[in-house]
Parts: sequence; C-alpha cells; structure tokens
Amino acid sequence: MGRTIPVLAGVFLFAVTIRGYQLGPLTIPPLGLAVATPLAIVLSGLAAKDARLGELAIFAPIMTLICIGLFRFALGLSIPVAPWLIGY
Repeated sequence: MGRTIPVLAGVFLFAVTIRGYQLGPLTIPPLGLAVATPLAIVLSGLAAKDARLGELAIFAPIMTLICIGLFRFALGLSIPVAPWLIGY
C-alpha cells in the first residue's frame, strides 16, 4: 500500500496541472505537458524501492520531450504544451 500512494499522487498531480483546476478559492493554473509530465514522473518514480533522484532528474525531461513529440506533433492532439510560455 505504501508504494501506491506516490503513483496515485503523481497521476492526480498530472491531472490537475496539465489543464489547470479550480475548486472554490483554490486555483491551479494550466501548466501543460512541459511541467505536468516531469512532476508526475518524479513523484511516481519515488514509489520504487531503489529510486534515485539523479536518475529521475535525467529520465523526466527525456520522457517529457518524447511525450510532447508523440502526443502533440505525431498524433496531433490538442494537449497544451506550455500555455504559460508559448501560448499552447
């Protein structure tokens, strides 16, 4: 049970940060794939018994670039990449 909490937290964090979320006075701005993906990867990666932050810090940006290339450009999905920086 202890290893599932970081994975579920990573999925939840990805869901609320990719397009933003508002719950009453709490507002999370849309951060897009450029921020939501590495956050989710690092947080979920902490569920592994042998997790190393250095390896996760290298793995997260590489997987983020692959995800952006796959979902945004190869598949043409309208997922925001970095709305706070480049507007989409």
